[in-house]
Amino acid sequence: MSNTSFQIKESDLNLHVYRGGEKKVMKKIVSVALSTAMAFSMFASVVSGAELTTTDKFNALKEKGILSGIDAAGNPGLNNSLTRAELAKILVSLTGLEPVSGASSFKDVKSGWAVSYINAANKAGLMAGTSATTFAPAGKVTVEQVARVLVVALKIEHPASPDTNASPWAKEYVAAAVKAGLIDASANPKGLALRSLIIDATYAAWNASQVAKISKFEAAGAKKLKVTFSKAVDPAAVKFAVKKGANSVSVAKTTVADDKLSATLELTNKLTKGDYVVTVSGVAKTDLTSTVSVEDEKVTAIAFNTTNAVLDATDNTKAYATYKVTNQYGEELNSTTLTVTSSVYGATASNGKVTIDATGELKVGDKINVSLLDAATGAFKSEVLTVSAKAVTADVEVKSLYNSDAAAVLSSDSTASDFKLLLDVKDQYGNKVAAADIKDDLIVSLSDYSVLTLAGLSASDTTPTFTTQKVDGVEYAAIALTGISKGGKVTVQIISKATGDIAKFDVTVKEGVKADAITLTAPELAVAGEDITIPATVLDLDGKEITNADKLNTGSAGKGVNLSSTAGTGSSIGFVQDYVNNKAKLVLKGVTSAGKVTVTAITANGKFANVVIDVKEAKKPVVVSATKDIVTNLLVGGSFTLNKDSIVVQDQYGREIDENAAGYTVKVTKADSDDQVSITGNYASGYTVAGVKKGSVDLTLTLMNGATEVKDSSFTITSNVVEKSQITSYEVADVAKVYAVKDNAVTKYDKEVKVNGVTAGGVKVAVPTSEFTVTSATYGVTVTGNKVHADQDAVNFGSNTTVDASLVVVVKANNQQPVTKTVQISKEAPTFATIEVVEEGGVKKIDANTISASKAAVNSEAEVKALATSFIKAVDQYGVEITGDVYTTVISNVTDGKDITAVEAGNSFTVTAVTSNGKTLVIKVIVTA
Repeated sequence: MSNTSFQIKESDLNLHVYRGGEKKVMKKIVSVALSTAMAFSMFASVVSGAELTTTDKFNALKEKGILSGIDAAGNPGLNNSLTRAELAKILVSLTGLEPVSGASSFKDVKSGWAVSYINAANKAGLMAGTSATTFAPAGKVTVEQVARVLVVALKIEHPASPDTNASPWAKEYVAAAVKAGLIDASANPKGLALRSLIIDATYAAWNASQVAKISKFEAAGAKKLKVTFSKAVDPAAVKFAVKKGANSVSVAKTTVADDKLSATLELTNKLTKGDYVVTVSGVAKTDLTSTVSVEDEKVTAIAFNTTNAVLDATDNTKAYATYKVTNQYGEELNSTTLTVTSSVYGATASNGKVTIDATGELKVGDKINVSLLDAATGAFKSEVLTVSAKAVTADVEVKSLYNSDAAAVLSSDSTASDFKLLLDVKDQYGNKVAAADIKDDLIVSLSDYSVLTLAGLSASDTTPTFTTQKVDGVEYAAIALTGISKGGKVTVQIISKATGDIAKFDVTVKEGVKADAITLTAPELAVAGEDITIPATVLDLDGKEITNADKLNTGSAGKGVNLSSTAGTGSSIGFVQDYVNNKAKLVLKGVTSAGKVTVTAITANGKFANVVIDVKEAKKPVVVSATKDIVTNLLVGGSFTLNKDSIVVQDQYGREIDENAAGYTVKVTKADSDDQVSITGNYASGYTVAGVKKGSVDLTLTLMNGATEVKDSSFTITSNVVEKSQITSYEVADVAKVYAVKDNAVTKYDKEVKVNGVTAGGVKVAVPTSEFTVTSATYGVTVTGNKVHADQDAVNFGSNTTVDASLVVVVKANNQQPVTKTVQISKEAPTFATIEVVEEGGVKKIDANTISASKAAVNSEAEVKALATSFIKAVDQYGVEITGDVYTTVISNVTDGKDITAVEAGNSFTVTAVTSNGKTLVIKVIVTA
């Protein structure tokens, strides 16, 4: 059969599967993600069915109604040869075609389940007949023919230089199918294709459709990027990172849509012309990436909101009209400077308002032609405006009860000032009326003043205090709540004095938190002299966990939990706020002796719980358990140090003790007969272990309580001392790139040359600097001891930024030839290479982009900036830390839009650090008490 019998139409790839001659069952299993160009890596990465047998795959597809067996018993027929008729059905299903009923044009296709599929495949040009009048439906199909059909239909890329045993015309298709995991590499391309091959391929296509992919990545606003997925994603798992070129782009806020099919990334700064790349993790086995090209923000439209030039409220020589400027995303850009011209009088335009300044009094009905132009883009709008009567507040609508925390619920426990009524107030011309211009144009009243109060409002004073609140870039007039007394429902009524227009809005205040049920669990370990955290869960009347410690500690107020314990004098128990995890922890303090302690809790709703805690003896050091950060193999004459930092001591509960316990030390000893090393020093200043002669020696580290050894506390380490004669080879480690300094006195960029000796048994030891010399063969590069230094003014760089320098290393050993080592010398100015969060400056590092800091440490922008220099570590391309005030720090996303000076424990804000070369680090700061 010639390969020309298989013609592929590259249409959208929607997999529909039908059961033989039975009733049609359509299952779209391959989405648009498979209809786009599918690279090897993407397809192969989702063929996780490789762990399943072909029968497993068939059963899975059968269960989903995608495939059926070859007989009434549902047998998969794995070893049956694939026929042309079966292939026709598969191709029709893969390409989403509808079977075509009616008689076939081929003489050998008379009746049966395959007729409609052969008709459809032939009509669509997917398969041709073996002649003008025959199709050979029972004819067999080879593996390479199937490979070509599938590779083209699935739009899999072809390798440039395939190496297979297939026929010349099929080589690239077979190679592509094998690499994509559709066909086993051991299959004979020229052999007959079995049904098992098609089952494997169909499963791969279905499996690929189950993994979410990026179907669209686009700019959605001047500071917004939108990622759309082929399938719903898990908001808790999905993570986004954005880059422009080599620089990370700061994402201030990520919002996953309710349908979980898209996410909007709000950036800290506006998009600028260029390519942005998003990397999405937590969705597929491998990270997903996509690129979008954007343009700088620009004005695309200017429009007048009305044709009215409204007379000024106090000056009849002035009138104003409002306009709207929008960018390419349809967002308001009213701050743009426009050129304004008027047919009669002078005019100015600013922030969405044109002010006409006449030389004399304007009259209602006067016509004035005003034009607005954005010089940068040529966007233009001209309008004939009609001078109109002075504006009055005509229409009002209460849009919502606003809180910066969208999840916040108004209750009698809420902070009233956190909530505001947002108003959309307009004049008779449809222009928005600013809060400052409302004055006493509105009458506001409440149906029940005993539930809540509004700013400036009382039963006798119907004019509240109006302020401005910006939400998602839109300004609203707002009235703040100033007091909440109890739960209940209040109707706010607002009347326009000018028009009588009435707006009503119901505000529901829920009853505050009241502890209903509590569970207590004994901690796994409770130790005298330490704070004891007791696992506790308290639920409110709605069955929700109460996470606010202050609410729970108000037992006497009839809302929280009354607590008591049998711990005795000096102890205390209460809930403590965990600001990082937004939890309330129950903590028992001041327990000084071992024994049983009973804790009792009674909720405000009268429910009771208690727990008995087995308090253990206070901790004490009991064993030396390990050493860390030391190398015990020595060359004769070499040494290592054992000190508090390198010796690990544990208490009786298996916990590492960081602090020094009073009266306890560690001594280091060896057998008197072991003279391979000498030991000098003490625990306070550190023990020095020096190599004296070759051999192996056990060193015993024993915990001491005063002058008494702690029983069973010892830990043994082995030190191997090697003589130079035992070393069979030496190796010089690679030397890091050296920065050639401008100030020759600066030594922080000097790099060490390190030499190791290796014995015949493979033991590697560090060679002391006294046992080798390093000299430089390059002018301007010097070596002091084992440190390489470069002088930028002396090194001959020519037109290059980097040059190679030669170092000659000579080890003081018999028959050891000098070693020449090349090191790169660079005059490229140090700049930021990496930037990360570290646990310094009194902050606690939660993860790579989150810290907690006390309220006292973040009371001002200056304090935050100073703190940032502690917890942000930057390293240049030479591995040297960059210190000092070297970042531009931006504070944003402060809870409730507060000023940084007003943050409280439990609040959070974002610090964005930007380096001089454009690297950014976004850190969430959680404020603690």
